[in-house]
Amino acid sequence: MNTEFPMLMKPGPIGRWDLPNRIVMAPMGTLNADKDGSVTDRTIKFYAEQAKGRMGLIVVECTFVDEGAGKGEENSQTLARDDQVTGMARLASAIKDRGVKAVLQLNHMGKQIALTDRPSLGPSTMNELMGGVMPFPIRGMSKAEIKQCERDFAKAAWRAKMAGFDGVEIHGSINHLIAMFCSPFYNHRDDEYGGSPENRVRFYREIVEEVQKECGKGFPIIARLA
Repeated sequence: MNTEFPMLMKPGPIGRWDLPNRIVMAPMGTLNADKDGSVTDRTIKFYAEQAKGRMGLIVVECTFVDEGAGKGEENSQTLARDDQVTGMARLASAIKDRGVKAVLQLNHMGKQIALTDRPSLGPSTMNELMGGVMPFPIRGMSKAEIKQCERDFAKAAWRAKMAGFDGVEIHGSINHLIAMFCSPFYNHRDDEYGGSPENRVRFYREIVEEVQKECGKGFPIIARLA
């Protein structure tokens, strides 16, 4: 019996969830997806094995909301197409069948796309030194691109809900796109998406609102911030 943390293995609620215990598995990148971003049997086997440990909640790895400018490394997951829902449903079931809640992390890579052969996007046009050595350009997004990205998050969240996930986590950390909008270092905009802290966080807030419109306000959302 754990006497130092006596509540750790006891059931506990988080909002609408009744978790069997207080242990949460954080998301990690396995890069086991197909080249088109679809779930593979290897991905499903990995998470099924983790679920055997009977933690209360598993947050499935970074999954990108579009297949172009927003996707990360090769073999990273996407949920940008309706035909990817079937594979995601198998993944969600592999976790939930063992009594564990399943949440899918959704993300847009932002400037980190510079690590690939796709254009690097951000709130403002600027140059940055990659690793302090290699300069690369970041292209500022138009308002139309911002609105499209918000819709991409909402549609991916809807697909996650259709696949049976218990909720989604919106990735707003580690210099990916949402974190860039929140940061005065990257965000030099002079419109409603830049300047004050309230304006810089507007992009994130609107993503959450779009997800709620698409999935209903009862669908759980975790906000990851740094």
